Amino acid sequence: MADVFGLPEAGNREREAHAAKMKEFELRRKIRQVVVPTDDGKVRQLLRQLAEPVTLFGEREVSRSSGGGRRRGWSGASV
Repeated sequence: MADVFGLPEAGNREREAHAAKMKEFELRRKIRQVVVPTDDGKVRQLLRQLAEPVTLFGEREVSRSSGGGRRRGWSGASV
């Protein structure tokens, strides 16, 4: 009868590290594919749909469109 050998611990760690890197790669790929509106009217409409304030204190059109004043973790996609 043949002996069965388990994989060395280093092999398991490498496989887990590879899986984590692939997961991160896929997440980054999905994030790059997200279409974010830059038209002020569309941005305002989207913010209203999300029940978010349309204008934050001191925010201008450029800040609203680029997300400069809205870095609260929302990326616009369910990733």
